[in-house]
Amino acid sequence: ALPICQERFPASPYLAQFQADMLADQGHADEAAAEYERLMREHPDLSELRYSLGLLREKREEWETASEAFRQQLAAYPLDERAAAHLSRCMLRLEQYSAVKDFIESRMRSEHPPQWASLNLADAEQKLGHQDAAIRILVEAERELNPDKLVHYRLMHLYTISGRTADAKREYALFQAASRK
Repeated sequence: ALPICQERFPASPYLAQFQADMLADQGHADEAAAEYERLMREHPDLSELRYSLGLLREKREEWETASEAFRQQLAAYPLDERAAAHLSRCMLRLEQYSAVKDFIESRMRSEHPPQWASLNLADAEQKLGHQDAAIRILVEAERELNPDKLVHYRLMHLYTISGRTADAKREYALFQAASRK
């Protein structure tokens, strides 16, 4: 099917993007990155290019270049929560904890903040030495419908290092129950 598409649509940027995605999936990261970058120069309107390049860079633990790709994606598509989640994760890996707080706090103002934002903000707060703030954030996340088991796990860890053994045991039980689902 691919040769037929290449013959019928030789100049299709969508087909070229698909081929770059296939290169990335097959482990040809350098070739895929070069193709994404070429497509970004020639067809900057393609919506997934920057995000795909960011994922590729993130997978290779190239945190700076991944961050830049996700920032570009967010500049073009400010509501892309996937890019925001990945950008915050890259910023954590780069130990940019204050920047993570600044980036995520606006997303935390919604009535139901995304769990990735709660988890990453709590991580940043903990790394900044604000364990009580990290606990408060995760307790709020725990009140959401179907909290991720990581919320319980992270709370268990924070309670343990804070010496709150009873709370840690309770979170461990919640984590175990959530893991069986």
